[in-house]
Amino acid sequence: MKITRQKYIPICFESIRGLFITLFIYTAFVKWVQMPTFVGQMERMPFPDWAAPYVAYGLPSTMLILALLLMMNKKPKRTVCIAMGILSTLSIFIILIITRTISPSYPCACAGILGLSWNGHLMLNLVYILLGGIALILLPSIDVDPKGEYTNSANASIHQQT
Repeated sequence: MKITRQKYIPICFESIRGLFITLFIYTAFVKWVQMPTFVGQMERMPFPDWAAPYVAYGLPSTMLILALLLMMNKKPKRTVCIAMGILSTLSIFIILIITRTISPSYPCACAGILGLSWNGHLMLNLVYILLGGIALILLPSIDVDPKGEYTNSANASIHQQT
């Protein structure tokens, strides 16, 4: 079977969307499982102690909601933009930590998932921001109806195969 450009674009977009969903669900799950530790780590961050529980519970909740929105695929452009915005904000925060702009030392070893260093976590975020940009470039080539389904016949056959 020859894969044409019409079929390749939705496959690429769906792959990127799947990577975002996996990242957000995994991150939320890890944070929820390790919540007491995560709250303690947030208390060492350079913001008021009273904010730590709100950030600790809010971050994985936001990630899970974003994963669900990505799964529904009703407003893919908006959802990818929100995901990129969150990752960009976290990346700026990581840069401020790495450069010790907001704290004279690393506030904790909680650089996130997969046991990454702060630099590794920043690189992962930047890769996902780049993937989000690629998804936004691909999106105008994909026809999505209000239900989140692909509408043109070339793309619809790909969606039905998954």
